[in-house]
Amino acid sequence: MTDEMFMGHLVGLAKEKLNMFNSLSEATGSLWDEIRDGRYIWEADREEVICLKTITKEETLKAYDKWIYPENRKIGNVIVRVVASEGPASAARPDIKCEEAE
Repeated sequence: MTDEMFMGHLVGLAKEKLNMFNSLSEATGSLWDEIRDGRYIWEADREEVICLKTITKEETLKAYDKWIYPENRKIGNVIVRVVASEGPASAARPDIKCEEAE
């Protein structure tokens, strides 16, 4: 993948996260979800885009080699945790800051 393609994917993801809500109902629903779940992160999508700005292609490749690459003998498991975005189960959604992500 070229650097331009990587940046294109990164920009596309950032644009998707920064899309406006389609209706007032979606916007208020998002805010009420934050209140209900006790997170109070009013601009979570914006914060995620700020984190995306710091990601480089080299870091992404290193992360792939470290955690996903099938021929890496040091990897035993990759554990993916799926957390609901709505309802009572969403209270377990982790609050990860950009600097905490490895």
